[in-house]
Parts: sequence; structure tokens; C-alpha cells
Amino acid sequence: MDADRQEARADAAAMSVPAKMTAIEISRFGPPEVLTPVILPVPAPGQGEVLIAVEAAGLNRGDIVQRQGRYPPPRGASNIPGLEVAGRVAAPGSRQLG
Repeated sequence: MDADRQEARADAAAMSVPAKMTAIEISRFGPPEVLTPVILPVPAPGQGEVLIAVEAAGLNRGDIVQRQGRYPPPRGASNIPGLEVAGRVAAPGSRQLG
């Protein structure tokens, strides 16, 4: 696909991205009931990243142990669990060549 077509597709995808999203947040450490739905701004993908329109998400062992307070997330990581997702690319991040 040539660069102009890729840019047009990226522009069309970015225009369909909503401003807000629903996420599940770890409000505090504890049982499953501490997982709280919250409305947040949709993040902009950074260099080398893509924004995923999530259709399905799962929690794995790392997420569960983090919710229990026994596994700290990496520095700078979000408090939104869900390392496993399925969906479609909604918007590409910037791409640096070279």
C-alpha cells in the first residue's frame, strides 16, 4: 500500500475514535469487587504504538495478583488491568523512519 493510501486510512480511522472510553480500574487492592468501571479520555497512541478498539478483554494471573496488591505494576504503567485484548486498530501512532 502506498504512503498516500496509508495516510488516508489512518486519517479515516482517527476520525472515528471517540473522545471517551469505559475502562475497568483497580480502585484499591482487594477482592474482585474493587474492579470499578470508569469513564476516561481515550489515550493517543505514541510513537510505535496503535490504539485498539477493544472488542474483548481478559484478565490474566498478573492482573489478578496486581489487584490483590501482591504484584506492583511497572513504573509508569496504568492502573487499568487487561493485558489481553482483542479488537481492531482504531488509530496508528506516529512512526519515525530511520
